[in-house]
Amino acid sequence: MRGEPNRTRCVVAKKDVSSIEKGAGYFLGFITTLMNVARQKVVPFEAIYRLGTEGGYATVVKIVDVAYTDWQAEQPKPVEQQPEGGHPYRGGPTNGNALPPNHYRVRVNRGPLPPMATLEEMYSKNGVSALYNGSYTWAKDRSRTGENDVTADEVVMVAKQFTVEEIREMGGLTSENIIAWGIRNNLVAADEKETHAFGINPETCDLQRSRWLVGLGSSTVYDGHRCVAVLGGGSGRRILGDGWFDCGWGSDGRYLFVRK
Repeated sequence: MRGEPNRTRCVVAKKDVSSIEKGAGYFLGFITTLMNVARQKVVPFEAIYRLGTEGGYATVVKIVDVAYTDWQAEQPKPVEQQPEGGHPYRGGPTNGNALPPNHYRVRVNRGPLPPMATLEEMYSKNGVSALYNGSYTWAKDRSRTGENDVTADEVVMVAKQFTVEEIREMGGLTSENIIAWGIRNNLVAADEKETHAFGINPETCDLQRSRWLVGLGSSTVYDGHRCVAVLGGGSGRRILGDGWFDCGWGSDGRYLFVRK
């Protein structure tokens, strides 16, 4: 949006929320279960009451993330066949020019982003954060300095969704942990220009309608917060938004990387 950044902040799944909200009985049962567990663990009421206050917001985010991760682990997982071709990570075999699943060839314009009016034509009316209006300075993450940076106009980008096991091994989905995972696998987190390029690439432009996509490779500062590029969707729109770097992320999104 023009006036205020299109804030995604801590992104959580919004699917089927309305069906839950319709059942008041669900909330009564949830509160009853919550209080029973609190009594069993001898947790003071003040600790539970705090969840409904501003001070407990971050705790609720963690609870929702854990709930989603556990639910996701119970869902049947499709078996993806590895096609012949380039291996996604360091040390893997290569065979021709085919790419593994969730890998895409993308052309990146390294110059300034287009004006806001043009960006809105590419995404949607009022669907572009004010952080892309040219008045904010974007700086690459320190993980993308020197030989670790990628400056080519044509790159291979990865849209990575982490498994439950990977999240546990990483110690949680923080921005730092996600960037470090990429470095270990010969990948760098996508900056705002690469994220935008992914958003308008014909092969990948519709992916953001079903899952938000995060580029942690660069950031700018708004209202004291470090903000990164996020592609999202809603109400049939495609959105070029932003999110807080220092906020923990959810497991239902994908994270954009560029292959070195």
